Amino acid sequence: MLRRQSAAVRMILAVVLAMAAAAAAATPPNAGRQQAVRTNGRKTKGAKRHPVRLHQPHEPWQGWKGTGSLGYSMTTGDTQARSLSANLHAVRGGKNGKHGRAKWQTLVNATLLFSHSSSNSGAVIQSDTVSGGVREDRALDKQNFLFAMAQLDYIQPQGIRLRQTYGGGYGRDLWQTKRLTFSGLLGMTYVHTAFAPVAGAPVALTQNSAEVLVGENLTLKLAHGMKIIHDLEFYPNLSQTGQYRFDTNTAFAAPVSKRLSFTLSYVEFYLSNPLPGNHKNNSTLAAGLGVTF
Repeated sequence: MLRRQSAAVRMILAVVLAMAAAAAAATPPNAGRQQAVRTNGRKTKGAKRHPVRLHQPHEPWQGWKGTGSLGYSMTTGDTQARSLSANLHAVRGGKNGKHGRAKWQTLVNATLLFSHSSSNSGAVIQSDTVSGGVREDRALDKQNFLFAMAQLDYIQPQGIRLRQTYGGGYGRDLWQTKRLTFSGLLGMTYVHTAFAPVAGAPVALTQNSAEVLVGENLTLKLAHGMKIIHDLEFYPNLSQTGQYRFDTNTAFAAPVSKRLSFTLSYVEFYLSNPLPGNHKNNSTLAAGLGVTF
């Protein structure tokens, strides 16, 4: 079992990094303006015109902006507990177009939660979660955009060995000011879920379903460089009417230097119909140190 869990975690991390690199490489750079060759303010007769392009990141690892955080806690006594959490939120896009929004934009999110606790009685509880996703946005105008997304999840408390979510839809920036950005998402997804084996079941259960995606993203800039980033994705299940799930991530960051910040984050994954013996929700509140790049 441990080998299968470790293999699932490694596969999620490898695939998310590969999807991010592929999405970034596919993001077309913005073409710069062409300039004619001039001499003393006049066009030189017969001179060839060479396009002069504005510098844009073209390598997959260039042009990213975002934040990452890492937190660790340890408790000793009658119960020994250790937990490690990590979050990543990164955005890559070209220069803003005539409508004020980048024509192509890539967003990457990743969450890692590892928790282990044991008591003097010998009881051991292990709770691990790895989630990563990539979203590619194509701007239609200043407020509206189309998006395609892919997400992989490994959520041990819910008995999910690997959940694959692929989809797309329409998004709109509902409010956009210097301090506040609030966007809404609406789309459709295909979900393939592989559950870990349960007692009495000869083989692991797999499930395919179609789900609606309703989501929102919020970024709020406060005084003194403090920031709140929040996102919520709600998935009503169309294949199993009445079932649903949602993922939410809220992070607060207060800068302590130009690059480093104190972070406080809350992450929750909820599933309305887990297999018997598993939990409906998996949530974590963690504090740690963050870095801005």
